[in-house]
Amino acid sequence: RNGTLADELRIIRRTLNALRIPWALSGSMATKLHANSLGISPHRIPNDIDIVVRPQNADLVMMTLAGIGYTSNSPPPVRFRHVKLRHGRFSIDILAAGGNLAPNITKNDVVVINKTPVVKIRHLIARKNSSMRNFMTNAERNVAQGNLNFLRRLRSHI
Repeated sequence: RNGTLADELRIIRRTLNALRIPWALSGSMATKLHANSLGISPHRIPNDIDIVVRPQNADLVMMTLAGIGYTSNSPPPVRFRHVKLRHGRFSIDILAAGGNLAPNITKNDVVVINKTPVVKIRHLIARKNSSMRNFMTNAERNVAQGNLNFLRRLRSHI
């Protein structure tokens, strides 16, 4: 496939929605969709797709995404929290809701934007706040602060 990351998200959305299990988009692609819906230019271009699922659905999601070409070079984790899948130049981070690497997502924490379930801005901001404490370098801290400032600007528009 030679499309954009947004084109790839459409394929993934159709594939996951066919499963009829809960999932939500998170991370920079979620931020981009929120920004687009508010008419704000994102401050950086997303380079991957972050998806939050329930741990009990993780195997089904990974098998389904394998059906459209997504694979992992690493063995599955013993206790599922995070898996990176790749297909050509695209990558997906699958996060288990409630795990250490993902916010605890409930149905009320998700909004639908362009037919895509997306983690709400307030949850994205809370995640950035908790992540910033764990960053080690000034460069990473500056990127996180830029993301956080952008998310706050987004929130002020809704």
